[in-house]
Amino acid sequence: MKLNTIGQLKKLDDDFKLEINIMNEVSEEELINSRYPYPWLKEDGYIEYHDTGYSDRVVCFGVYKG
Repeated sequence: MKLNTIGQLKKLDDDFKLEINIMNEVSEEELINSRYPYPWLKEDGYIEYHDTGYSDRVVCFGVYKG
């Protein structure tokens, strides 16, 4: 499920844990030499609240590799 609005996020139960995965695409060259050819490398990350733009109704978050 792709969340695009705060309203969609608020519809989730409070019991959910927020987990951030940063997906990096692996090139075709790297896939050929890989033992397990999976096209994405996953890294853990975290988000940080940055700002709320009330005039344009945008909430800004930073996504960081953790």
